[in-house]
This record gives sequence, C-alpha cells and structure tokens, in this order.
Amino acid sequence: MAALRYAALAAASGASALRGGACPVASTKKWIVDVVVGMSLCPWAAGAVAHGLRVERCAVADAVPAAIREIAAVAAAERATVALALEGDCDFRAYLAIADAVDGAIDDLGYRGVVQLATFHPAYEFGDAEDGAGHWTNRSPFPVLHLLREDDVARALAGRDEPDADAAAEAVWRRNVAVVSEVGEAAMRARVAACAVPPPGDSVAR
Repeated sequence: MAALRYAALAAASGASALRGGACPVASTKKWIVDVVVGMSLCPWAAGAVAHGLRVERCAVADAVPAAIREIAAVAAAERATVALALEGDCDFRAYLAIADAVDGAIDDLGYRGVVQLATFHPAYEFGDAEDGAGHWTNRSPFPVLHLLREDDVARALAGRDEPDADAAAEAVWRRNVAVVSEVGEAAMRARVAACAVPPPGDSVAR
C-alpha cells in the first residue's frame, strides 16, 4: 500500500520528485519489467531480464568511469548486460554529455560492433518525434545507461522482414512511437511514475 501511495505522490509531483525520493535500482527494475517488457517496447529486453540483467546504482559524477569499467565485462560474456541507474542531479543536456563520453569510450576501448549503449532519461526527447507521447519510448524513472552486446540485439531482431539490423531497429522504434502515442502522454507519464519504489524501510508517511 505504501508503494502505491508513493507512486501516486510521484505522479502528482513530477519527475524530479520521482528521482529525488525513490530507489534507483528497484524503480528501474520495475520500469524495465512493467513498461519496457510489459509494453513490448524492446525485442531483446525480455531475454535480458530472463538471463540476469544487472541494474546498478551509480552517482552521476561516477557515471563515465563506472560505465567504462562495465564495457569490457559486458563484451566478455555472452548475454551479459548492465543498466546503470544514475542518482543525483542530471538534466537531459548533462545526461547527453555523459552518454556521448560513454559511447566514445566504446570506440576508444575497441568494442565498437561488440557493445552498444542504449539511453533513457526522465526528460528524454527525440528531435523528430511527432508528438509528446513519442518521447516516452525512452523515458525512465531515472537516467539510465544500458550497455548490451550487439550479438544479443541481432539475435532478437533475427527473422524480421527488414533488410538489415539498422532498418529493423528503426522499425522497432517507429512501432514503439505508435504504441505509446496510442496510449497517450498522460497515461505514459502515469505508467512510468507508478514504477517509483521507495527505499527499503521508507513507509512514505504523508
């Protein structure tokens, strides 16, 4: 009951309140299961969860070195994947700078074509999204850096009608935009807010 009341408070207060009082790991795990997998927004997410997707808490200031440490670990093991849930003040512009640094590190370390970065943020925006709802394909309770193996992505996209992996990924994204647009921006905001999980022992008395 406390968790439900907490989610309602977060929905009413906006994304900053959600990040400020919720547990980054538990909230991100719930979002992956309830929204990403539950709405089929990612063909490889269900497999990642089934094979032990790790979600790790990480301070914003430590995000780049933490991600760099994880890149080799993800590359080394089949079906290895990790989501770093960032805790602390991190607006979308700052997040993009972090993501650019991590993506550059994939090149610097020689793992381009082996490891890729997926990006999610509470205020995520696509420049070419047709409406507000479309941005919610990549909106999460906390800023997330998701490192995954390209072989796992290719495996999940195998058998589709598109001519190559890039075309398949584009088709998945456009399908996702259609799905969340049909659900609507208000309903998507509520779904993500409902993933707020209070820290252990927090009864959220109000």
